[in-house]
Amino acid sequence: MNILLIEDHKPDAVLLRQLLTENTRQSFHLVHAERLEEGLTLLKQDHFDVALLDLSLPDACGQDTFRRLHRQAPNLPIIVLTGLDDEDLAIKLAQAGAQDYLVKSDLSSGILHRSIHYAIERKRVEEKLRLAATMFDSSMEGILITDAETNIISVNQALCAITGYRAEEIIGRTPDILKSERHNPAFFSQLWDILNKTGQWRGEIWNRRKNGEIYPSWLIVIAVKDAAGAVTHYVAMHIDITERKVMEDELKASEAKFRSIIEVSPVPMALNDEQMNITFLNPAFVQTFGYNVDDIPTLADWWPKAYPDPDYRRWVQATWQTILEKAKQQQTDSPSLEMTIHCKDNSIKTVLLSAATIHHDFSGERLVILYDITQRKQIEAKLNSIFNASVEGIITVDMSDIIISANAAVETIFGYKPEELIGYSINKLIPLSPREMNNCSLPHAVQSAGQILEIEGIHKNGSVVPLDLSIAGFSIENAHYFTAIIRDVSSRKHREQQDKKHLDQLAHVTRLGLMGEMASGIAHEVNQPLSAISSYTQVSLNLINTENTDLVKLTEILYKTQQQALRAGRIIHRMREFVKSHAQKRSTADVNALIHSCVDLCIGELKQNNIKLIFELENNLPPIHVDQIQIEQVIINLIRNSVDALRNLPAQQQRQLAIHSQLTLNNSIQIKIKDNGAGLDEGQQQKILTPFYTTKADGMGMGLSISRSIIEAHEGTLLFNSKLGKGSTFYFNLPI
Repeated sequence: MNILLIEDHKPDAVLLRQLLTENTRQSFHLVHAERLEEGLTLLKQDHFDVALLDLSLPDACGQDTFRRLHRQAPNLPIIVLTGLDDEDLAIKLAQAGAQDYLVKSDLSSGILHRSIHYAIERKRVEEKLRLAATMFDSSMEGILITDAETNIISVNQALCAITGYRAEEIIGRTPDILKSERHNPAFFSQLWDILNKTGQWRGEIWNRRKNGEIYPSWLIVIAVKDAAGAVTHYVAMHIDITERKVMEDELKASEAKFRSIIEVSPVPMALNDEQMNITFLNPAFVQTFGYNVDDIPTLADWWPKAYPDPDYRRWVQATWQTILEKAKQQQTDSPSLEMTIHCKDNSIKTVLLSAATIHHDFSGERLVILYDITQRKQIEAKLNSIFNASVEGIITVDMSDIIISANAAVETIFGYKPEELIGYSINKLIPLSPREMNNCSLPHAVQSAGQILEIEGIHKNGSVVPLDLSIAGFSIENAHYFTAIIRDVSSRKHREQQDKKHLDQLAHVTRLGLMGEMASGIAHEVNQPLSAISSYTQVSLNLINTENTDLVKLTEILYKTQQQALRAGRIIHRMREFVKSHAQKRSTADVNALIHSCVDLCIGELKQNNIKLIFELENNLPPIHVDQIQIEQVIINLIRNSVDALRNLPAQQQRQLAIHSQLTLNNSIQIKIKDNGAGLDEGQQQKILTPFYTTKADGMGMGLSISRSIIEAHEGTLLFNSKLGKGSTFYFNLPI
């Protein structure tokens, strides 16, 4: 035991040291200071169990000596030593915190030892009481203390805050002041029975606040007994559990709602606890798989029934355990796992299995959700069959133009197996990706759905493949994709080329036929310049044979002869160009110039049949890109059909043929051939464009059919309207 002695009188210090060592087995370590400041310094340097203090020191005197020491070491037991037997001073020092007051002249070894031991023990008790008082006053729980007759003798601030009563309003009353009248006498009788038998009672009770509000409280009552076992006090601790009860009610409501949702959910769900007991199966689970809780009370019962194949069962268990451990480490819900389940009726279901751990009142139960995707998988299988059976290539790419899927038809078109393309850019097959074709915009892709683009692809062997391409854009979870539907049109392109070749050949034959039919008129046109040439040459010979040849006149006649020869040459040149076979060649042409060129070839027939020609041509029409010979053939065919229709009119009736050209509202060039002939009846109108149908006695019925094919090959349309007795109008439109 470490003792600090502060004493300036050395004989007294020696005496005290001697008294401490007498009649005791206790070992003491006495440290002596002659001045108060010296003692205060020693307190800072070492730990002491008790201090013996003389009040009269060189640097301090009386009560001030004690106060200074006690202020520096408030928890140190201090015994005052003095030569004066002053009872008033002793009381004041005791009230200030001194543990004892000893008169030096009365000291003995026994008195000093007892005083030291009592001082230390009293200080310990004081400290415990101080701590208890601090806890009492600062406790968050309400504390109420009664005597043995249950009269309230003390309450803390927390109890006042809980009940609404002030301390003076409740002290002296009994705890009945807090009764809510919710509990019957039997409840309190049982409470007192347990308290008297065990010395304590704890449980939930409903109390009433000062304002009349009833609230739930967790109450702990302890009976305090003396050494003889008699009850001296009761200590009651009140804990306001209003918020906890609200939370419990909310949790119960939440649990009820949760279970009701599970009950009515169409998705199979199950609950299992931490001991792997299956605690709940909803009706959808029982209906889907056939098992109830009696069939599978634990997971150990579930595994062999749901997965009878041992190898597959081991894989499911291992994979599922890995998923659960990973989810636990990352504190997330487990991802879905696709698996097949053997049902009670021996059918097989494909499910997506996921799980989530439920906390709070569910005590760590795990909710397992099994989405039945059997029908979806069957549909997917059918779609995959259709997908791979399609003759069109179907390729899906992401926003980076990387191929993520391709069907079997792709191999027929490009020579690559689907697995050879996954992960590669679609530029390996086509020069521009669907994303680039749609200007990198998904809305554009959606708008272009159904539109067909003609492009060229690249075969595995390096050859070029003509393709028809349509594109569809779609999004899945904010990820954008494009699907390209591709058709190999090599055969179609070949047929189109053959059809064009046949059309060219047929058009050539038709033009030859037209020339044959127009031979009389053309011969008349050629005969006119030839007759003029003959007359001009005869006049020239006559002028040459005269004595004084008029060279000016001769020059004039020779110039006219030349012009007639050129005229005849142009007619023959146009005939030759019109009838000769040629490969289709498109060039820019003036529509009105084409019309005049055609009229030049037909003018003979028009004159022979006394037909009045009317031009209604719009000026400054934009040029068109066409095969000029074929368009001339169409115009000539329509003019000659009108000539044939007008030829049958009575001689006295005026015969008129009008040719129109104009720009339409949809920016195409329209050419009309209109006559005032007999017109067509309804039967003739229905058949007039049909191959091999003709209204002429010696016609083949191919002229209009070939003309329509030529116009359609130029992406135009050939139409007509006719009224019996009024005439007919045939017209066609050509894009600019």
